[in-house]
Amino acid sequence: MSDTPSPPSESERREAAATWLVQLQADAASEADWLGFEAWLADPKNRSALAAVESVVAELDAHADQISASLRAHSAASRRPLLSPARTSWKWAAGLTFAAAAAAAFFLGPRLIPTQTQDLVYRAPATAVRLVTLPDGSTAQLNRGASISIAWSPAERRLQLTNGEAAFSVVHDPARPFVVVTGDATIRDVGTEFNVLRRADSLTVTVRKGAVEIEAAGARPVAVSPGDAFRIDTQAHRATLSRSNPDDAFAWQDGRLVYHDARLAVILDDLNRYSETPIRLADPALGELRFSGALVIQPSAGLVAQLQAFLPVRSELSKGEILLRGR
Repeated sequence: MSDTPSPPSESERREAAATWLVQLQADAASEADWLGFEAWLADPKNRSALAAVESVVAELDAHADQISASLRAHSAASRRPLLSPARTSWKWAAGLTFAAAAAAAFFLGPRLIPTQTQDLVYRAPATAVRLVTLPDGSTAQLNRGASISIAWSPAERRLQLTNGEAAFSVVHDPARPFVVVTGDATIRDVGTEFNVLRRADSLTVTVRKGAVEIEAAGARPVAVSPGDAFRIDTQAHRATLSRSNPDDAFAWQDGRLVYHDARLAVILDDLNRYSETPIRLADPALGELRFSGALVIQPSAGLVAQLQAFLPVRSELSKGEILLRGR
């Protein structure tokens, strides 16, 4: 006889979803709780159960006035008070069916869906990318050293890319817009795949599927379609929309960096995210050298060797840095 436990039933998965959402609403919810939730969401069947719970909450929200009035009338007629919020807890909610848990959360105070999680931050280490599954089943793949913070609510899914690069694959939900804020730019998604690269002097948003709307520094929103790249030069205060191969922007996920007539200074800004040893220019004028092609992401020596193969530069190690000089 096998001792392998049977997989959870659909009802058990929905009760677990309700439990997670109520637990994460608590003031004591920690980053460890959110990481556990992220791991639980890795199972597609769990994500489906979560969607079912959230749809119940949305349905209750849409008929809040009618249901509340009906419950109060029933309470008055039976002379029984509504349950007190003080008597509720996530442990109690865990024992309910997903529909009952959603209803309880609606009438007894805070929503099941977390209203604010601004302290929740996901970071990718300096040596590897990180794939994050978000509470709605969307994903964010963070490039090395990148970080995002999220503020989830029933009305909006808001993230802030504080630095670096990230690629998003978004679950469509017209009732809850997916918004990425980075610098002065706000990116509103309509269920798509897009890449965001934030450099010190620029921001580039490339769309592979679907569409996004970008509003920067109070300017009129710009629609960005598949195959479009929207770039903001933060120093020159100039924005441009151009056609591109979106797969080039996502190539870092496959271990490549693709450039088209790019300045060496820009390339080094990228390479230093991957190099364990800082790579610097001995002469700033070398930053104007241009390169088109693909570079394979690898340790510092390999990155520099590729540059030396394609550009008139040579390297030397000096005081813990790799200096590039002209040749």
